[in-house]
Amino acid sequence: MKNPSKNNYQQLNHNEREIIALYNILGYTYQEIADILRRNKSTISREISRNSTSIYNCIYRANRAQLFADTRKRYTHKRERLKNNIIRSYVHKKLKKYWSPEQIAGRLSFDHPDHKINYESIYLYIYNERPDLIKYLRKQHKKRKKRGKKIKIEYQKYQIVFQLIIVLCILTIVLNMDIGN
Repeated sequence: MKNPSKNNYQQLNHNEREIIALYNILGYTYQEIADILRRNKSTISREISRNSTSIYNCIYRANRAQLFADTRKRYTHKRERLKNNIIRSYVHKKLKKYWSPEQIAGRLSFDHPDHKINYESIYLYIYNERPDLIKYLRKQHKKRKKRGKKIKIEYQKYQIVFQLIIVLCILTIVLNMDIGN
């Protein structure tokens, strides 16, 4: 049996869930199902207990399990922005006065010294949670441009330049060498 480690772990896919459902109905043990799928026994046990429904007398259904897994995955790593009601209402009020998120973030620490926020968090809040507030931004783009690409392109340009310099240095060394001395 393959012993999955943290480095090569992959989520169960729909086909594997179908196999789990089939062998579970046929009465196979969790260990036997794990051996067939080359997964850990605890993965199978966790999958069945987490995704069995009480609607069908706790029977594991692959389609339902996939739906549950997709729903959990969708909401797992999404962090709610502007959790604090004071900050949220302050941001709303200033956005409706057409302040930029940079201005709001800078002014918040003066108006409410015990609260702080980054302007990037305000942008993420607007574009991910409250798209109705986009109309109050100065540039009302439907989508934000990805940040950080320019730096990556600049780095690639420099990397090519450095490689050319190294090649030129090697060529000058080779051409300037006296052969036989």
